[in-house]
Amino acid sequence: MESTNTTSAVRRICRGDRNETPISTTKEGFTNLVAVRGDEVVGQLTLEAFQHPRRRHVATFGMGVKGSARQLGVGSALVGTAIDICEKWINISRIEIEVYSDNAAAIALYSRHGFAIEGTCRRYAFRDGQFVDAHIMARVSGG
Repeated sequence: MESTNTTSAVRRICRGDRNETPISTTKEGFTNLVAVRGDEVVGQLTLEAFQHPRRRHVATFGMGVKGSARQLGVGSALVGTAIDICEKWINISRIEIEVYSDNAAAIALYSRHGFAIEGTCRRYAFRDGQFVDAHIMARVSGG
């Protein structure tokens, strides 16, 4: 799958289910996306569609954007492509993610794409010598 972004930051987003390099699907239920600017990978998103029968309508993802490519639409392009894959191609109606509660940029990005905070996990992770909280966010489509 190749899509174009409205900004010049990302020239293409590749999904490894055809002869496209630079990345491929590695395990059932997983799809890897990369954002490429020129010949440089500037972002990556791994999408996991749950395989348990009662949760096959649910997916989650983790992503990262190179520091020099932040605020250029890379994250938005990756999230938008993941949503498109979920809702139009693999019958996912709920996408849930975890985000550190102090990551205002990520929370704003996900909110712009229709995600809402459903709860907060206290002392979720140990980072930089202290415990930090994380929000559970979800986007639910359909009825």
